[in-house]
Amino acid sequence: MSELMHNCYFIKFIGFLVHSAFFCVVFLTATQISFADLLQEFRRPKLLLRIFLVTSLAVPLITAGIVKALNVPMLLGGIMLLGSVTPGSPLALMGTKSKKGNIPLASFIMIFLIVIMPVMAPCWLWIFSHWFGLHHLQISPAKLFIAVAKLTLIPIFIGILLNLLLPKITKILRKILDIYSKTAIFIIIGVFIIPGLKMLITFSPIEWIAIIVVITLILVIGYYSGGETRPEHISIAVAATKSNLTALMAIAHVSYPHIHIFDVLLAYMIVCGLTTAIWYMLFKRQLAHNNETLQ
Repeated sequence: MSELMHNCYFIKFIGFLVHSAFFCVVFLTATQISFADLLQEFRRPKLLLRIFLVTSLAVPLITAGIVKALNVPMLLGGIMLLGSVTPGSPLALMGTKSKKGNIPLASFIMIFLIVIMPVMAPCWLWIFSHWFGLHHLQISPAKLFIAVAKLTLIPIFIGILLNLLLPKITKILRKILDIYSKTAIFIIIGVFIIPGLKMLITFSPIEWIAIIVVITLILVIGYYSGGETRPEHISIAVAATKSNLTALMAIAHVSYPHIHIFDVLLAYMIVCGLTTAIWYMLFKRQLAHNNETLQ
């Protein structure tokens, strides 16, 4: 595996799979909604403000506080900090769908966060560089926006527009791309699960605790921050915990081009996913205890 990770053709192939899978996930989600669904969310400015406060202020502050208080090693701590300021992830759409959240709201949140990320992220990077002594932690807003827009904003608008104008063709494309995206994700997981697990066992108890505490606090704050229905609460909570990996990697590469973070990032994602999954199972169990179900 280590030899493959230094093979430029293999890296390009995996990069293509990751980017195309993200593109397809967003496109497939977009074919389930309309422009009217997105515009409807603009009519709730209070909810929009709450989403902004949670994702762009509370999440970075909570993450920075835990990293500082527990003295998390900066290789993992730096990833956690970058993850806290790069919201708007296609993975949030997948998580929202699997957890029966509100898809139109999740799509709107992703668009909103990607639009404001190029403004908020550089501000937080400047703050973090002073709080943690992370010199050269920076990226231009334009470069950050371009990196994420092509995998998120473009496919979401193509998906909505194509479904509106050519619904029959969209239906065929949906079946094809659904198979492709699942296959690509399966290959990606198969390739990287072992390196991620190997790195995971090197994490200290403090590193485990830091990730679990951060994700737990964000889930709770995100869930109770706004929304009128349980699916909306779930959508906001999931969006708050998911980082845009394209933006995170772009910042890391520009700021520290000679530091390799991929294995640590994989391990971090595994712990985040496990933490979220455990809380979701407990959440469903509590609902079942109250004779309720997710709709």
